[in-house]
Amino acid sequence: MPAPDSWKCRFTVKLFTVGGFFLFSSPFNKIPTRNTTTNLMKIARLLLLFAVTLFSATAALAQKPNKYLVEANKLFNTGMYATAAEKYQAAEPRLTSVEDKGFAFYRTAECYRLSYKSSTAEQWYEKAITAQYYKQDPDVHYNFGRVLQDQGKWELAQAQFNKYLERGGEKGKGNEALTACKTAADKAAILKPDVVVQPATEFNTPFMDYAPTWADKDEESIIFSSGRKEAVGNDSEPIFGSDESFTDLFVSSADKKGKWSTPVGLNTTVNTTSNEGVATFAEKFKLMYFTRCEVDGSGRFGCDIFTSKRSGDNYEAAQRLVIIDREAEEADDSTRIGHPALTDDGKYLIFASNMAGGKGGRDLWYMAYDKKSETWGKPQNLSSVNTSADEMFPYITKRGEKEILFFSSTRAGGLGGLDIYQAEKTGDFTFGDAKALAFPINSSADDFGIIFYPENKKKYAGYFSSNRTGGRGGDDIYSFDEPPVEICFKGTVYDKKTGTPLSGVAVTTVISPEGKNIPLTTDGNGGFSLCNKELKNKDILTVDFKKDGYISPPQDKVNIGEGKSRTINREYFMEPIIINTVYRMPMVYYPFDQAQLLIVPDTNSADSLNFLLDLMNTNPNFVVQLESHTDARGSDVYNQKLSQGRAQTCVDYLISKGINPARLVAAGRGEKDPSTLDRALGNLTKGTLLTEANINTLPENLREQGHNLNRRTVFRILRTDFVPKN
Repeated sequence: MPAPDSWKCRFTVKLFTVGGFFLFSSPFNKIPTRNTTTNLMKIARLLLLFAVTLFSATAALAQKPNKYLVEANKLFNTGMYATAAEKYQAAEPRLTSVEDKGFAFYRTAECYRLSYKSSTAEQWYEKAITAQYYKQDPDVHYNFGRVLQDQGKWELAQAQFNKYLERGGEKGKGNEALTACKTAADKAAILKPDVVVQPATEFNTPFMDYAPTWADKDEESIIFSSGRKEAVGNDSEPIFGSDESFTDLFVSSADKKGKWSTPVGLNTTVNTTSNEGVATFAEKFKLMYFTRCEVDGSGRFGCDIFTSKRSGDNYEAAQRLVIIDREAEEADDSTRIGHPALTDDGKYLIFASNMAGGKGGRDLWYMAYDKKSETWGKPQNLSSVNTSADEMFPYITKRGEKEILFFSSTRAGGLGGLDIYQAEKTGDFTFGDAKALAFPINSSADDFGIIFYPENKKKYAGYFSSNRTGGRGGDDIYSFDEPPVEICFKGTVYDKKTGTPLSGVAVTTVISPEGKNIPLTTDGNGGFSLCNKELKNKDILTVDFKKDGYISPPQDKVNIGEGKSRTINREYFMEPIIINTVYRMPMVYYPFDQAQLLIVPDTNSADSLNFLLDLMNTNPNFVVQLESHTDARGSDVYNQKLSQGRAQTCVDYLISKGINPARLVAAGRGEKDPSTLDRALGNLTKGTLLTEANINTLPENLREQGHNLNRRTVFRILRTDFVPKN
């Protein structure tokens, strides 16, 4: 295609529009790189990537082209990469000089790099380097490094950038690439995934699928761009290969279970033999804005935003949104406009364009809507977020109380290629510093076209597009969501007397509210766990234990609570059953000189007895004796009577709670069996018997504490052969 006279310079400049942006060549002195120029993308991305330089390589100009390479060079210089790669490979066996072979290998690698087939490009760069093509152009190392970086092969990429510098490459360019690669590698290494990213297999095909947008208020239908076989514009694609075609808009809907339907193309008032894609909605999803890049008779693209009113499941005839005058005598045919995004209130329309007055590359622009005249105002550069790199694929939504603009950019400091950034709205229509989203949403590949579910539906979830490795096609749609909450409950059971782990303990776990029963058994280390995604936030876990020869501890009820993935650890102690030995229990208090339970605002002795109630229910074969003790003050006869009354009070309480009277014996011990200190008290050491004489040796302020330790209620197991009635 011939270029306008205004674009002619020392070398003939060719003007193209691929992927919706005009593509031109600067003086043919270097191979374009991914960050400084744009990769030649077919319209499947509709304005997606950076402006691509179409060129002839230095080596091709420095020497008379080999006749076998002429046709391949012509195809390459016009951006027909898929066809050019075939021609270079067919020509290579007929070339005799090492220089020509190296050039053919390098150009083949470039074809695959510029058509986003990184792994294939890698093989051909290696061949070009083996043929010592770096002697003709050290950019072979530079572009090889870019391909490696795009695949996340950070160390190998850095090695190629170093070789580029060693073999005469531009220092500034090489050092910048090396630093950026190291920075990206560091970020990828330290960033922890806050989300789970997965391919949206219900949308993806071996063709390009990208830029999803919500198509209804309930987020139950999605419209996205696709070059699949069902697309109307299915002309053979010479840039990416015959398996790629122009893109159309496709829609998919979710059923009540969240399963997405097979995507179908929109009607032909929207989808045409040209390229359509990257949509957004206004007027409560009754009006769609989308990008269309029309092809004229000479095969030239012109990209604009169109609108179409929804009519049931179909759309009415599309109308061009006039942002610049295409009908003037000297029509502007180099400005490309697309990627529309609307604010929730419909007051502003944001889009991507290379129109004059920007900061460089592709910028984000916006227009304000005038309700009175029902027209859009003049385009304004969104200078608060634009840089000299490319900014595109805007999407604006509320997150909490803040309005956030999301967009993709090739600016330095990301993980590689296009990265998704967010910027908070700070003024009427200004935005604060842009921050890149973390890995794994951003990657070393191109990441763009993000949308979010509303926070009341899913806290941090949605969809985005990427050409990262592992997908089905050049671009695929990916879902992202917060990691599923995985709760692990782990317990360890010990012998309370020896402290050793107990194996073979039968553990019964019941998960409520479902009431699901999961039996477990402790291992050789006394451990058990419930970690198979059985537990969820807000569950209640009930845990019971049983082992022959041991007292089963009271049932444990664990409130799982709410939060992120976590492990809950518990330790349990089982006492061996020793017939007719004393077991302690929580302190039971009585009013002074009385037998009834002490129940006051700060003390409820019924709660202490519930320990024994739980133990009796857990061990239904036990017959126990409750024993109450008094201190040594008062007469023996009086203390015996008082302690018997207190023991009987405890028995009566347990009977009132359903314990069979045949399982209970009340025994008053009076002051006969003083307690033994289990820890030092004043001048008395651990193990001291708390006789009245010993207590009197304590400082006056500690004597009452000594008497309190003697006023206790304990129990002993008399038998374990009680047979409960059904």
